[in-house]
Amino acid sequence: MGITVLYNGKGTNGDLEAKLDIVAIHGLNPCNRENHWIDTWRKPPGINGHLWLRDAIPNSVPTARTMLYKYNSSPALDMGNESFVEEASQFLEALWAERHDHPKRPLILIGHSLGGILIKQALVNAKNNPRHRNFRSATFGLVFMGTPHNGHTNTHTISLGKTIASVVKYVSGNAHNNIMDAADGVSEFTETLKEHWRHQLEKYAVISCYGTKDISGSKTICYARVVWQKRDSPQKECRS
Repeated sequence: MGITVLYNGKGTNGDLEAKLDIVAIHGLNPCNRENHWIDTWRKPPGINGHLWLRDAIPNSVPTARTMLYKYNSSPALDMGNESFVEEASQFLEALWAERHDHPKRPLILIGHSLGGILIKQALVNAKNNPRHRNFRSATFGLVFMGTPHNGHTNTHTISLGKTIASVVKYVSGNAHNNIMDAADGVSEFTETLKEHWRHQLEKYAVISCYGTKDISGSKTICYARVVWQKRDSPQKECRS
């Protein structure tokens, strides 16, 4: 659990100085796969896969330090007292420790699925904690990939997660699961989060990425849309 630095932003010769931090956060892990936190970002999965945050970004932006954040996102394991709000606070603490020497360095956060919800909760938490004031002011770009902002919970991953959570609830007698509450875009938890988040949206440049099937149902079409920019400019949508 915690932060893993993939590339230090100092160039191949170590003679550069990092100017930007990029942190990517994985999503729901319904099958509790050990390497889900890193396989989310590489294709094909496994040590020989292309990890674009490590293998591609340094070529384009050599002074961008890239990192991954690992947390417990298995619905089968989240049956203790730790809440999703506390998980977001742990992320803040981990990032604070990693950026302690350069707290004002510009920051881009990338969240896949549930990871996007974790980012939003972390920014809400930071607003109420003076210790993390620099985290909010340094964050200028957010990228959400398949994040269930508005209750789109009919994906295979989230449906599988709900099934696993239901089984664990039955066996353990625990009627509550914080991770699935966070993944469920129409739960009381996410309705409260959306209300708090609404007042922060204009502070960041936001790109939302999502996929859908073509008319034949055999090909996935990916979209990336600029949802919000700090300064007034037309929204753009890219299709690939």
